[in-house]
Amino acid sequence: MRHAYEGYEKTAVLEEVLSRVDDPDWFDFLAGQVYSFLEPTHRVRLERWLTLFSENYVRAMGLYSAMVESLLKAAQHNELFKSQTQYEFEISRDFYIQLLGNQEGIEINHPLVADQLLNISLVLAKYPGMQLRSLRSGFTHLSRLLLAKNVHDLFAHLFVKYDNPRLLSANLNYLKANDLEGLMFVLQGHSLRNYPSLPVPLSRKEAALLVKLPAIPFDNEVLRRVCLAAKTVGKSEHYNFLSVFLPANKLFQWQLDLYAEKIEFWKDAYAFLAQIDWEEELASPTDLIDYFEHLSCQPGYSFKGRTLSSVLRAMFDWHDHAQRQEAAAMTWMGSGKEEIALFSDGARYVFREITRGEELFAEGDALKHCVSSYLWACSMNHCSIWSMKKEHARGFQPYLTIEARGQKIVQVAGLRNKKPTKEDIDLIEEWASMLGLKWEG
Repeated sequence: MRHAYEGYEKTAVLEEVLSRVDDPDWFDFLAGQVYSFLEPTHRVRLERWLTLFSENYVRAMGLYSAMVESLLKAAQHNELFKSQTQYEFEISRDFYIQLLGNQEGIEINHPLVADQLLNISLVLAKYPGMQLRSLRSGFTHLSRLLLAKNVHDLFAHLFVKYDNPRLLSANLNYLKANDLEGLMFVLQGHSLRNYPSLPVPLSRKEAALLVKLPAIPFDNEVLRRVCLAAKTVGKSEHYNFLSVFLPANKLFQWQLDLYAEKIEFWKDAYAFLAQIDWEEELASPTDLIDYFEHLSCQPGYSFKGRTLSSVLRAMFDWHDHAQRQEAAAMTWMGSGKEEIALFSDGARYVFREITRGEELFAEGDALKHCVSSYLWACSMNHCSIWSMKKEHARGFQPYLTIEARGQKIVQVAGLRNKKPTKEDIDLIEEWASMLGLKWEG
């Protein structure tokens, strides 16, 4: 159950919004959360925006609630929103007035689309001189129900003259100020490698690849990830495989510093995997990418002269036999967090971190999955593995295995990689909250 924050003043503007949003309780909760931390100037700015949509409620009804939620988030985290001047606000205001006047009954059914639309209005206000085409002509092609692709196409219509660096522009919602400057630098026709605040140096070839890479969602350090993505494909001409490779690469997703440190290895790994026709193979690229994470810690490993068959044999040996006796004797520090016992539906469970190779192998054997392949990642402190055990007549037995990277749970697997039930998820979330871990289920 959500509880409204106490102690924040419900101004006339907020009361009006409260009477019009689809879920007043949710708005009350969010507004209380946001107002507890907002500086007075930012409150004024937020209410100026809220007034814009309330004054145009009849035309904005289909997007009203989504935009209000987007504005509350922007007031907390969006650098462009928090620094916007009155002059810039007027440009953003005109953007929405024209949008609502051009398309009757326009609707948004996803908050991320509302975020995209807001960010386009903020970018337009920040860089008015970079607008290439009229708002009216851009709005003409929008459908009544705004989708992410429609809004992304609107951004391209307004700002893209040459090639569109989709890996940057598609992540508009998550660009920090320096990332956005980099995007606008490229849209002016410059090479990204010449951007003064580039977080990762790029060669001419790597910078030229930017416009060829597929759109992949990133939610943090976007410009740095874009640079590393361009470097990753530097030895290959198969760019679309990047949309498989990067989401499956846990170092890239959760430990970017380690990925950057091993970028030369991952260039070779990508070139090796990208040339394979995966529709003809029984193996999964995800399994090999996990295996390569282990190889990235082995000094001097080379892909030269290796075939897919030889690498697969080595991977299966690694999973099942290679170094098992030696690895079983390994131990590592772990997080130091104590075992926790919980009850659910009359059954007792314990959550225990695995800090010995022998335990890791036993977990994999009991649940018939390949958690033992994470031994090296555990020993290098890349991740932590937890065993959720269920009490039976013969004692506690492995039930689910949980992988965490930093403070985030990234994977849960049961017998033969079976997914957790809703009841399991509830219990895991209760346990995770006790340890300060986050999981989106």
